[in-house]
Amino acid sequence: MPENTFAQLAQRFLSNWGLRDRAFEQKLVAQWPDAVGPFLAGLTMPTGFKKGFLYLAVNNSVLLHELFYQKPQMLEKVQSYFGTAIRDIKFSLRPRFLETPPAGKPKATGPAPLSPEERASTLRITEGIADDELRSSLVNLFANSKRRLAARKR
Repeated sequence: MPENTFAQLAQRFLSNWGLRDRAFEQKLVAQWPDAVGPFLAGLTMPTGFKKGFLYLAVNNSVLLHELFYQKPQMLEKVQSYFGTAIRDIKFSLRPRFLETPPAGKPKATGPAPLSPEERASTLRITEGIADDELRSSLVNLFANSKRRLAARKR
């Protein structure tokens, strides 16, 4: 079996399960303050990334209007930080995006069970990893991602 780097295995895993955009979305959220600065990060929030479009929530209409006119400069700044995977920005007004969401049902704990096909595919993807603990963690990562995606569809 050819040796694979962890990065190659992770990319293959994300691609095979359609999680590449979700992983990039998580990176956007985590690094947003560094990319745009603390002031703008306090007034905006990435809410999604799909097929090259960055969806950005803005907390007031004046800023939404201003960002619309500054969109080319903002896109250039975001692309210089995150790369050209971001082709365009879509703004939406969400004045309460900074508020804590109301308490709801408790989140499910533990990974979702995998179907036999999903388990076999996940094991195939991770078979080049010699470290048992790392391999098990990646299988759990997929199961948790599956559970989260299923919860979003509800």
